[in-house]
Amino acid sequence: MNLLMMTFSHKRLPVSNFKNCLFTSCNFNYADLQEVNTTSYLFNHCHFLNSSLHSSNHKNTAFTNYKFDGANLFVAVFQKYKITGSTFGEANMSEVSIKGGNWSYTSLRHQKLYQYNLSGVQLIEASIYRIIC
Repeated sequence: MNLLMMTFSHKRLPVSNFKNCLFTSCNFNYADLQEVNTTSYLFNHCHFLNSSLHSSNHKNTAFTNYKFDGANLFVAVFQKYKITGSTFGEANMSEVSIKGGNWSYTSLRHQKLYQYNLSGVQLIEASIYRIIC
């Protein structure tokens, strides 16, 4: 499934297992994506302002050049994940599980990363200004 420039703002996406989807320049602001499972997704230039991904699980999924500003990622799981050129301004990353992946060119400014095992995670040119370790 390929979706271009669609808006999912203020929507509740159904809890299910999605596979092999491409979202380009889509808007997920204030969307409810709690407990969503994604496998082999690509989110390119999408916005997740104040969205909820609480308890979501993402495997072999890529978020490139996206904004997670103010998003709730509480207990989300990221496995073999690609997050490049993205921002997490004021996002809630409490209890997030990070299992490998590429987080290069990503802004993790002011995030509390002290409880994470980041071994196997690429952080090339990532902004880690004032992270709490």
